[in-house]
Amino acid sequence: MTEALNVDKVKRSLDSCLTKLGFEVYPFKIGWYNALLPPSLHLDYPDATLAVVVLSTPDMFERAFLPFLENRLFQRLSDPVDQCVKHYITCAVSQAFPSQRVDVRYDYELLPNRKPKFLAQTAAHVSGAAFYYQQSDVKDQPWGDKKMFGVCVHPRLGGWFAIRALLVFEDLTMGSEMAQQFPKDCVPSREERIRLLEAFNFFWQDWSYRDIVPPVQTYSQKQKDYFSTKPAERFKLLKTWGFLSTEEDQPDQTLDTQNQTNGHG
Repeated sequence: MTEALNVDKVKRSLDSCLTKLGFEVYPFKIGWYNALLPPSLHLDYPDATLAVVVLSTPDMFERAFLPFLENRLFQRLSDPVDQCVKHYITCAVSQAFPSQRVDVRYDYELLPNRKPKFLAQTAAHVSGAAFYYQQSDVKDQPWGDKKMFGVCVHPRLGGWFAIRALLVFEDLTMGSEMAQQFPKDCVPSREERIRLLEAFNFFWQDWSYRDIVPPVQTYSQKQKDYFSTKPAERFKLLKTWGFLSTEEDQPDQTLDTQNQTNGHG
């Protein structure tokens, strides 16, 4: 471990590689994440281990994804956005931390037991990136026994972002000098939380939950068109945009359930 490598340097190094591409990075300690979850979902690292969650902002589509396609950096396509994110994060980690052991986990990856490799919204919450609003955050719930899925809200972007990856710096531990940054509660009222969770659970395809707070930026129309298209049909859309032209550039039909359900945007 390089002694000079602290949380500020890690963040600066990642920012220098990823901010210009439309990503944001937020550090946290593994112990903060594990404290919110049952042991079966813990990340198997000491509590003081440094981790970083990576978000994509609306800029990622035009700054990273479209150039990734234009430069034909993909191999045989599965999900193009996933490949784009993996490409740029891999480059950033290898460039900034060539001698560090970094466990990189992506939001679409599953363990052999079909559980996600990390809980993306929990990571975003404990890092201070976005507040994770859950059913338990609503007093006197109006839904009875119905299960309502939770959703993260970014203080500046609302719902116009995505949680893409987790980086665990296996040999880097942080002391008490690293204080937890709590997420901003930007949907404080019961009524607004009900509106948020109902919009996300019942009407997620109309984008309305993303505007629960006034966002400083939203997806471009081209980006909306892409993520509104069913995952299995996006390759046809890309072809109309001039990015796919050969028979071999066909989708892998084993897109995971999350992609099929929420469009991964």
